[in-house]
Amino acid sequence: LNGSVALYAMNRISGTITVIDPTTDTVAREIPVGSYDPTTTTIRQGRGFLYDAKLSGNGTVACASCHIDGEMDLIAWDLGDPTGNMVTNQVSFGLLTGPEAFHPMKGPLTTQTLRGLNGMDPLHWRGDRTNFTHFNGAFNTVLGGPALSTTDMNAYRDFINTVVFEPNPNQNLDRSFPTNFAGGNAVIGRSIFINSNYQNPNAAFPSGLKCNSCHALPTGSDLLISPDQVLPGSQGFKVPHLRAIYQKTGLNRTKGSPASGTNSIGGFGFQHDGKFENLFAFLSQSVFGNFANDGPIKSNLQAFVLCFDTGTAPAVGYSRTILESNVGCASITNDWSLLEAQAALLTNID
Repeated sequence: LNGSVALYAMNRISGTITVIDPTTDTVAREIPVGSYDPTTTTIRQGRGFLYDAKLSGNGTVACASCHIDGEMDLIAWDLGDPTGNMVTNQVSFGLLTGPEAFHPMKGPLTTQTLRGLNGMDPLHWRGDRTNFTHFNGAFNTVLGGPALSTTDMNAYRDFINTVVFEPNPNQNLDRSFPTNFAGGNAVIGRSIFINSNYQNPNAAFPSGLKCNSCHALPTGSDLLISPDQVLPGSQGFKVPHLRAIYQKTGLNRTKGSPASGTNSIGGFGFQHDGKFENLFAFLSQSVFGNFANDGPIKSNLQAFVLCFDTGTAPAVGYSRTILESNVGCASITNDWSLLEAQAALLTNID
């Protein structure tokens, strides 16, 4: 640039470098990087729709502004439309089955993760998006830009379907559950979750209800929309999966009480509006019948849900640095043996 200073910007999505003249604030040229990109065609063609702010009306926001790295910002947003129309969704829960009206003013809803969406239709808190392509309208109504073409939206969907969960760090490395975590026993909690009934006095509720009745394993959701009577509120909600629950608590807790000296790093807690500070408080609602006043049951369930399997084994990505000085240490040899055993299972790690 005629001997002047230049600025260089690496454009990860387009695979180019932009040369900027700082004296005129203009782009002098854009050059291809030319390096090998090992990502698949599906990822290369669809990734940009998550991150590209140029798709918004004012060029400053993207889907990833709230779905950070395809995850969630831990904030509740009220994205209702006062000019919208009432819609009807089919709800299903025992005798409470049939059409239910859904208001266009949605109320505060916490940002949900974009990980693990493949096979989880319908989507969003209210199940009012029958599949991922139906979020195309958000490019206009939320981001203020034009909707994507059908081809582009399908490419975005195909990319999102490749995004899976990272391991749950609260599980043991051999994919078992800890017996002492968050004030409870996750092994006992899993048994309660699958096998134990909670007795609710509401006659319209099915008899023999278990946590697993709605939060079905392995994802934690039966994919159905439950009416508002199930968790008393103003509207029905799709049963949310439980694979990202562990990310929604910023406090170390013992039976629901903040541990001394801890600070919350997440602004909102559990349920659609984030109003419950922990699972212990969430399970204290009267809708959970005899569970609501049973401290040990709630502690054990909380421990299990916070260790819920994400579909990716805890040993994935685990690494140790082996040196001549530590190769004989018990911690190294134990981890070496554990990783070999996990690889031998053929289902956990390569």
